[in-house]
Amino acid sequence: RLGDATVFRGRVEFGEGATQRRVVAPLDGSLPLEGQGEGPRTFDLRSAMLIPAALDARVPIIALARVSGRIQRRSAPVVFVVASAAVRDGAPSQAWPPEPCDLLVAACLAERSTPDTAACGDAWSVARCLDAP
Repeated sequence: RLGDATVFRGRVEFGEGATQRRVVAPLDGSLPLEGQGEGPRTFDLRSAMLIPAALDARVPIIALARVSGRIQRRSAPVVFVVASAAVRDGAPSQAWPPEPCDLLVAACLAERSTPDTAACGDAWSVARCLDAP
């Protein structure tokens, strides 16, 4: 289940001396790149943009930068991959009981000052705590 507030973080790296760095994503337009210096830059993509892009591989995410006076372009399609699958008989809730919210993740979520939950754990750990009664 992906809510409207679900955001996926991407990462792009350009060569030395890159300026005017930006990422262009369908529906979101030009996205800001976070980070400083010559290292990798990160960007956030809303789930509302990723799902339509994943359904149409002709719609890539494009990263652009100016390097030595020329435009450097990188692109990648959005692809969702099934990491694992299992088949069981009986009720799913009995075969796979829900994992509890981790106390460290819950404490991190309670202390954060921004909506960004990346520092608190992976998406599944955070979702367990956000969905907990």
